[in-house]
Amino acid sequence: MENNQTKNLFKNSFITGVIFVIQMIMSFVTRTLFIKFLGVEILGFNGVISNILMVLSVAELGIGPALIFSLYKPLAENEVELVKILMKFYKKIYTLIGLIIAGLGLVLIPFLPFIIDSSAQIDHLYLYYLLFLSNTVVSYFFTYKRSIIIADQKNYIVASNDFLYWMMFQISSCFAIMLYSSFTAYLIFQLLSTIAANLSISFIADKKFPYLKDKPSDTQLPQNLKSEIKKNTIGQFTNKIGTMVVNGTDNILISIFIGLSQVGMYVNYTLIVTSVTNLINQIINSMTATIGNVGITGSRSDSVRMFENHLFFVHSIGYFCSFYLIVLFNPFIILWLGSKFTFSFFTVILIVLNFSITISRKSALSFIDAYGLAWYQKYKPVFESVVNLGLSILFITVFHLGVDGVLLGTIISSITISCWFEPYVLYKHGFSEPFKKFAILAVKNYGTTVIGLILAIVTALLTSELRGFQGFILQILITSIILISSFIAINIKRREFRWFLHLVLRKKHN
Repeated sequence: MENNQTKNLFKNSFITGVIFVIQMIMSFVTRTLFIKFLGVEILGFNGVISNILMVLSVAELGIGPALIFSLYKPLAENEVELVKILMKFYKKIYTLIGLIIAGLGLVLIPFLPFIIDSSAQIDHLYLYYLLFLSNTVVSYFFTYKRSIIIADQKNYIVASNDFLYWMMFQISSCFAIMLYSSFTAYLIFQLLSTIAANLSISFIADKKFPYLKDKPSDTQLPQNLKSEIKKNTIGQFTNKIGTMVVNGTDNILISIFIGLSQVGMYVNYTLIVTSVTNLINQIINSMTATIGNVGITGSRSDSVRMFENHLFFVHSIGYFCSFYLIVLFNPFIILWLGSKFTFSFFTVILIVLNFSITISRKSALSFIDAYGLAWYQKYKPVFESVVNLGLSILFITVFHLGVDGVLLGTIISSITISCWFEPYVLYKHGFSEPFKKFAILAVKNYGTTVIGLILAIVTALLTSELRGFQGFILQILITSIILISSFIAINIKRREFRWFLHLVLRKKHN
């Protein structure tokens, strides 16, 4: 079983990694064409509407992780009837959610002029919004079929399927933008690709699990399972609200208080950050089913050891990515779009710090999802949301910090609330271990991150005079040497570092 888990983990991670590289390249091509043929204000509008729909998606209630968690055990024990009952329940819930989001989206239409920067002239505003909304709504009608594949530790199948149709969308939309400068065509192709991807994953799930086509012998969920799903859903719902406020309101706040052109600049940075974060999310998500499986079949010590390794792995990824971003962010933007699209170095530091904090939380959140512990942090997102939104508006309106104010609100709320509370929930209710064990790990990992950020800032300042493509390549080489040597020097004596080396070298380890 351990070999199968490791095989699935490597396959999931490798495939998602390859997909990320291709997606990253295509995203930059599309974004470049977007700015050239449609303009920075349409790009900003695209970012704001995406945030609005993220806010609407709170109606999803966070039921996805709760239901995926409920599938781990029956899939592992081949309880076919229970799987069929769960999937039928899942289908009903998500169909209802899709209809609710459609209704909420339509209700929001009269308020669009108050959200979108009034100085920007956006033709066909309502048509664009309806196409965006349709794309979001249709994604819910087949999403329940994805859950069983993910719970079966085959996330690479979902990733490969979505990537195929995403590429078709990117290629067709590029031609639409270049030939017709049409944002409408772009959105129509996006809608068609979403429908096709969902139909395809549904077909794959039916083929892999043919019993899904059969009606379950009993349509009612067992009471204990229903209570478990309800409990985890409530926890996931509040967590989703927190995530929505923290990550889904930045572009809206910038549009209302600063302007669409600033949103257009900001989304170029978030394109890079989001692309890197999505890669990390896919790798981590590909591990979640394995984590859940170990939580059910393994011992507590196995689970704690897996978390320690997972935490080191995630912090290491964050260390490398944050270091490169600090040094290379603005030089890359200058090469790609020109200096007029860059923010100050201080803003870049805040963007990367926010990214680093977000990544550092991934391990605890993954284990909370895999262990079904969302209920225990049901109040945390409420406090996080209030602090984040309140500070962001305060920094923008009173201190006039602009984009920096939005970022500072997010960073402060994450550090003061989420960074310690999430692992506390995991250690108390998941591992039944004292929280001080995590505190020791946190000092090591966060200490490493702080050292890395300081070294990255110094490297960026020392190489800031390098210009052009050749200078950029030289910056990459200098950064890589400092980054790799510092990482090894800091971590070489740690057990987790030796584990990571053995993992990479495919050696058997204790």
